Amino acid sequence: MSTIQERLDEVAEDFKGTTDRREQLELVIEYGEELPKTKKETFTEEDKVPGCVSDVFISAHNSERGTVTFTAFTESLVTKGYVAIIIHILNDLPKEEIINSEEKIANFIKETQLDVSLVPTRTNAFGRVLKFMIEKTS
Repeated sequence: MSTIQERLDEVAEDFKGTTDRREQLELVIEYGEELPKTKKETFTEEDKVPGCVSDVFISAHNSERGTVTFTAFTESLVTKGYVAIIIHILNDLPKEEIINSEEKIANFIKETQLDVSLVPTRTNAFGRVLKFMIEKTS
């Protein structure tokens, strides 16, 4: 199993290959296309990420191995990409590692410039989703 840092480095490497905002946006959307398809109806109101422009639902499931697995639903292509990136980084990791990941992921966001909004209405989506996923893990 890879560590958070290895996963962050892998995603950061993908983004280093982009030369402009358009390419970066396309890469975010590509990540979103890899997110397993789920139905909105499988989520509850407690799974809804507060403060997002579009409906975003995320659930966390504890495994017998002591790791956490996430599932998500959103119709927004860009937000789906953000969610997919965070799930790629955090999925199937121990609870404690996820809870303590915020600083590493914040540094990753700055390094890849994902904190500079690709789409104005999605300015804080990445941060909101990350905080929600950490809260769901706690």
